[in-house]
Amino acid sequence: MLKKKIGVVLMFICSGATLLADATGISIRADVQSRILTSGDKLPVQVDYSFPENRFFSGYLLSAYLPYVPKAFSEATGIPVNKNQDPRWSSLNISGWQWFEGGKRQPGKLDLEFDTTSWPPGDYKLELRGLFRDIKTSVESDLYRSAYFYLTITEP
Repeated sequence: MLKKKIGVVLMFICSGATLLADATGISIRADVQSRILTSGDKLPVQVDYSFPENRFFSGYLLSAYLPYVPKAFSEATGIPVNKNQDPRWSSLNISGWQWFEGGKRQPGKLDLEFDTTSWPPGDYKLELRGLFRDIKTSVESDLYRSAYFYLTITEP
């Protein structure tokens, strides 16, 4: 009986380790050249990403949680708030999902640019969320990883 319990525990631990090993093989990092911009400037973001052989980088989304953008952001930009019962988790999808045709199959770098027209002055914590899919393209195996960065927008 004890051997059976130990076997079940070992099987559980090993299956968890496999999931962790797969997840830790994915990384995404976003870097901005200037952390202080004027509203209306272009926001250049350099993205470094890597993933294991069984995955590819499918797409990205620029977003923010409501507490980390100026209060006037949604009204000023017209971007709707994704409301949550807990206001700390309410968010805004700034860019919408952007998909790579065929996906990025090799780790690498990516230069993105976002328009800050109508962004109100203030401090921002933004999230660049990446979707990493299994080569088998099963939705159940999708993994999301995020990179966060800070910036300040000033008045023109």
